[in-house]
Amino acid sequence: MLFLAPSGAPENVTSESVSSRSVEVRWNPPQAHHRNGPITAYNVTVIIQSTGTQQFTLLVSNSTSLIVNSLRPCTTYDFTVIARNSIGYGPPFTVPHTTPEDSKNLVIGEFMLEIQL
Repeated sequence: MLFLAPSGAPENVTSESVSSRSVEVRWNPPQAHHRNGPITAYNVTVIIQSTGTQQFTLLVSNSTSLIVNSLRPCTTYDFTVIARNSIGYGPPFTVPHTTPEDSKNLVIGEFMLEIQL
């Protein structure tokens, strides 16, 4: 029997801003015939797109979503998700995402003002 790393990337990778400094990344596992065994974890790498600087890599097990914190407002990141089984790593799927501007909310009576910084 031949054992292989995943031959397919995670699918339907999406990103959504939670705040100006946090992004939720979601994905589906690779198709069953590309897993080559049980998926044991996912690596999620965060790179600042303009500089190519890797911010960090996170290891996620037993989940297909992650909230990434400590990001910079108004910055475009590449979020790369890679599936892993007991043999090794599969191909990556990368999705870009730009964090929104910081904003402050001020509540006065029944009105809420949003102040853009």
